[in-house]
Amino acid sequence: MFFSTYPTVAEGFMIKTWRGGVDAGKPKLSPVAKGLIDRGLMQLDTGSRPPDCSSRQKG
Repeated sequence: MFFSTYPTVAEGFMIKTWRGGVDAGKPKLSPVAKGLIDRGLMQLDTGSRPPDCSSRQKG
């Protein structure tokens, strides 16, 4: 059994990636995450592995 702490919102959320097909390796965004990114409330960091989505404002 593995025990861990849940990440805080400030640390961001890990995003799944497409495993195959045309979008292989690209982030798999939910409609909610896509809406938050489109409105500028969250930012997508594709440089990390796995990609993550975090808040644009700190604090």
